[in-house]
Amino acid sequence: MLKWFDFFLELLGSLIIFVATSLAIYNRDTLTPAVVGLTISYSFSVTDAMKWFARFSSELEDKAISIERVEEYCHLMPEASCELTCERLEDNWPQNGNILFDGYSTKYRDDLDLVLNEIQLSVNASEKVSSMIIKFYHTTIVARGDSVPF
Repeated sequence: MLKWFDFFLELLGSLIIFVATSLAIYNRDTLTPAVVGLTISYSFSVTDAMKWFARFSSELEDKAISIERVEEYCHLMPEASCELTCERLEDNWPQNGNILFDGYSTKYRDDLDLVLNEIQLSVNASEKVSSMIIKFYHTTIVARGDSVPF
């Protein structure tokens, strides 16, 4: 859109310069060279002034929109309270972040053989676990055993 508008302003400026030059040629007997030079020079200035005015009005509109947005944000209702309410956790909720795999067996699908059989694994709180183990756990089906967070 702006490139088209810039092209339009260039075209309009060229038209103004063409008209000023044509009138200077048509009235060459009545106009002095100083007036002709001043007219053509002003026609170039008018073209530049139109471009400046277009850019200035566009920037002014952008700034006005920014002010409108800030005012709208000032009057928005808050989405949520800043205070967090802590609800009591259930008694069976894990307390420490430990995970215990006890006799854990898994397979990819129900109709396939076991991939892991009778795994014993304990992951304590704050231990780093490979993302491969986590990914494997989420892509398989538990066949036997328990995975217990505690």
